Amino acid sequence: MWPSGFETVNNPEEIIIGKWKLLKSEHPMTGNSADYSQCNVVYEFGTDGILSTISTGECAYGIPLYNYPTSYPYPNYEDCFYSFVDDEEGLGWVGMPYGLQIGSFTYWYRISSKYLEINRSPSDGGIDYLVKID
Repeated sequence: MWPSGFETVNNPEEIIIGKWKLLKSEHPMTGNSADYSQCNVVYEFGTDGILSTISTGECAYGIPLYNYPTSYPYPNYEDCFYSFVDDEEGLGWVGMPYGLQIGSFTYWYRISSKYLEINRSPSDGGIDYLVKID
């Protein structure tokens, strides 16, 4: 289901813009995983630096990343902003060439034109696997 390798991309900041459907989440430290492939959990990375979540049905509860608002503003609006982290010092997670700051947390990711993998392990989180839907 998941590609074993990602092709090199020259413009990850442009590719990430749009809607990404969450397929699964794994937590390497506990060995737990959750299959979201039958759910409608979609993260939308806007061109304005705002991350929104579109989630419906029973699967809307307990999604791995924050439940970002579908509208702005909301009380903790700083949590819905994202920006890119420059990794010139090579501080990123092994195999994850790009940094993404969401709110006050920094995650590492790899991306292709179709797939996005966000590693939240450095923040005691899991690894989220998403597929681009637009």
